[in-house]
Amino acid sequence: MEAENIRKESLEAYLLLESLIAMSLLVFFVTVVLEQVIQVKKQIAMENREIEALNVAHMAVDTGKKYLKLNGVEISIEETSTQMTIRESGEVLFVLEKNKVTAFTLLESLLALLVLVGTFSLFLGMTKMFHEEVKRATTDHTQDWQLFCSLLRSELEGASLDKVENNYLYVRKHVNLRFGLSSQGDFRKTNANGRGYQPMIHHLKNAKISQEGEQIKIILTFEKGGDRTFLYTFPEKES
Repeated sequence: MEAENIRKESLEAYLLLESLIAMSLLVFFVTVVLEQVIQVKKQIAMENREIEALNVAHMAVDTGKKYLKLNGVEISIEETSTQMTIRESGEVLFVLEKNKVTAFTLLESLLALLVLVGTFSLFLGMTKMFHEEVKRATTDHTQDWQLFCSLLRSELEGASLDKVENNYLYVRKHVNLRFGLSSQGDFRKTNANGRGYQPMIHHLKNAKISQEGEQIKIILTFEKGGDRTFLYTFPEKES
């Protein structure tokens, strides 16, 4: 009887030890996964900031500003006769030769966006847990915003400013166009009479469009919170 009790106690102790080992392994695994998720979040945040810095630098060049603080990014531009240095928060972001200033193009912006999306997709493929966690971590509309800026900039290039009226932007191109917020919560392009349907970005709470001379400012407010600002300067009208 005593021997049976000893065996029973030994078995219980063994099972308890196994449970503790399994729990320790589980805690270790969860810790490793969480650390990797945190690293993924940091990497994505860094890439998003770099892309937004490129975007704001593009706006600074478009509007002829030497200093521009916008969307949480601070850009300064220094020019010499041969090159242009672009700094973000005091650190050198780009150094461009004067004959290469055209590098700020839609193609380069989209290329940077594709790199970001590719990196993001790679991390999503790691595990289902990573997928859900990273998806929740990147609900700040960064990618939608970057694509919107590229699309709108492409639409406005080669166009002339007509007017800003009733919170809509009117431009003249090969056809007259209108841009603004719809009642469905998307920012869309239509013809000057409001006909046609080409949404450029969704899930908006508000959009405010203003004009100062040939420069327009568009402030988008997202449904889930947060504002983003887009600046663009049209060529001056000939007298």
